[in-house]
Amino acid sequence: MTYESTSAGSDPNSRCLEFQRNSAAVVEKTRQAWITRPAEQLPLDAKITVTIGFAALTRSGRVIFEENDDAGTRSMTVAEAEKLAQRAPEHEWCIHLVGQGQERHYKRVGEAHWKLYKWGAGLRHPDSRSLPRRRTSGELLQC
Repeated sequence: MTYESTSAGSDPNSRCLEFQRNSAAVVEKTRQAWITRPAEQLPLDAKITVTIGFAALTRSGRVIFEENDDAGTRSMTVAEAEKLAQRAPEHEWCIHLVGQGQERHYKRVGEAHWKLYKWGAGLRHPDSRSLPRRRTSGELLQC
């Protein structure tokens, strides 16, 4: 690995700033390498759950199912979500899996076909717009 060097290398403040920039660059490069693109399709036997974070099924932006460990509810499978979606195919159906290290968002694009349309770094990344808070029953979630 090569490090950037400034002309004022003997100045302690310049060296400190240079170290901080190089450290930040290494951390960002490592973080990007760890985020691997998830599978394009969500299998029907997959569960709509995350360890820490937010997992939900939405219909036209409204939360239909939300994982809630506090309430002791069991997790829903994609096959169960598909059964609901088959009853109202005219709506836009999405599954949102937002965890600490990664977030994945899938959209139903056909019968038994849930396609990845958005993914990212999850709740740890400062630019993440995904919120770990619970949503109210009537609140819209952008799909």
